[in-house]
Amino acid sequence: MYHAIFINGEYRIFLPFSLSSSALPLQNSHGIRALKFLLAMAREFNQQVEVQHQPAHADPAVDPLVIDQSAGDANNTVNRSINDPNSPYYLHYGDNTGMQLIAIMLSEDNYTTWSRAVIIALSVKNKEGFIDGSITKPAENDLVYGAWRRCNHVVSSWIINSIPKELYPSVMHKDSARQIWIELKDRYSQGNGSQIYEIKKQIASISQDNNSINSYFNRFKGLWEELDNYRPEVSSADYKTEDQVMQFLMGLDD
Repeated sequence: MYHAIFINGEYRIFLPFSLSSSALPLQNSHGIRALKFLLAMAREFNQQVEVQHQPAHADPAVDPLVIDQSAGDANNTVNRSINDPNSPYYLHYGDNTGMQLIAIMLSEDNYTTWSRAVIIALSVKNKEGFIDGSITKPAENDLVYGAWRRCNHVVSSWIINSIPKELYPSVMHKDSARQIWIELKDRYSQGNGSQIYEIKKQIASISQDNNSINSYFNRFKGLWEELDNYRPEVSSADYKTEDQVMQFLMGLDD
């Protein structure tokens, strides 16, 4: 009868007789073959045990430690972006929804001035991208979505705080500051004939009128910039036709 004992990580075979003894039945060829068979089984079993005890190599695609580390790196990147004053997702402690962004309230005849003031104020706070479309809405499962949502709500509130209350119903249900901006631009910036006519009439009649050269130039330049805002970006040929019509109207008796 043999005994198999597990010692130091491997199985060893112990037989109840000595291989040197001349009286052993191992002198028999059957006994020797049996011993070789048992030793081969022991070696094979030890090899299987060794393979099973080898540490598995980590697969970065499925290893939870690697996944956690990647998620942690992504979170750290987002946190750094939120806390970086140069990031569009950074909010100063004074940037609250009740803040008055500009001192000008939008009206029927000051959209050009109002929109310019809003753009300047937002650019100072690095938030202009929320209205010009350069900062788009991320997917809701994106790590930066929460930061985008907060900033979007803040910018939306700043715009709403500078428009008349009668406009609230048309903008309060917009999903983004960009949509609010487009709604107001479509309503006020598309120049109609009467508005363009009045501006061009002022341009045609403007004179120095005993003012300084600088004062006259600034007024003249301001009128042309206001006119450019009301007219869409079309070719100069289209402008020429429009200018001819307007010039004709200005020549008519009042």
